[in-house]
Amino acid sequence: SLFFYSGILMSSKFPYLKAFIVFPFILQILGMIIGFCLNDNIDETFTVTDLIVFYFSSTFFIATIPAFLIALWAKAYRYTRYNVFAIVLISAIIAFCYSNIAGYIYMTLFETSMTFGTWLYSGALDVALLFSCGMALYSVLTLPLLLPKER
Repeated sequence: SLFFYSGILMSSKFPYLKAFIVFPFILQILGMIIGFCLNDNIDETFTVTDLIVFYFSSTFFIATIPAFLIALWAKAYRYTRYNVFAIVLISAIIAFCYSNIAGYIYMTLFETSMTFGTWLYSGALDVALLFSCGMALYSVLTLPLLLPKER
């Protein structure tokens, strides 16, 4: 069955399937590894299962959803591996917008008096710029390897 799945991923019938599956999956694994490396559970308050669920869900909502949106954009506009400038530009824009909107929604869950202007003024633009630079770097290093050579 492994050969069947690898045959589908390499198939010319579905040239963007690798970008849809492998691109977000690699980011999900990297995020979970980074989470475990930065773990500060010295007093062992949380079990390993709690940490796995937390790192999986936080990585999914923070990084994997924008990676999937970038892959979706690349498929919709039929990017090839040679569209490096377009990959960098669209990944930075998607990551910047996603982090600002998702961060604002997250903050309004805890502070109902928070406005979007206050959110931006309190340091959200710095975080969004850092996130967009990181996502653009990850995208330009990974996505061209997964996209088809020609349209």
